[in-house]
Amino acid sequence: MKCSKCGFDNADDALFCEKCDWKLSETYIPEMKVNRAIFSYVALIVGIIAVIPIIIGDMLIVSLILGAIGLVLGGYSFNASRLMNLPNK
Repeated sequence: MKCSKCGFDNADDALFCEKCDWKLSETYIPEMKVNRAIFSYVALIVGIIAVIPIIIGDMLIVSLILGAIGLVLGGYSFNASRLMNLPNK
């Protein structure tokens, strides 16, 4: 029986893959990874745009809304320790 995760050919009576220990009766669906760099760039751009209305004039509400959007998007981005693969201490 062929493993759906790694493709290893196992014995027909095997329950788990000998190579990756995947349960052979289950179909493997690869995890979709989100490109977190996009969120960090968008958060940076929105943050810069949020400052412009304050400089130009009295658009405090627009700046607050854009700043809140930037904070939310920034929460989905990565931090420096994840980027550099440093262990959490």
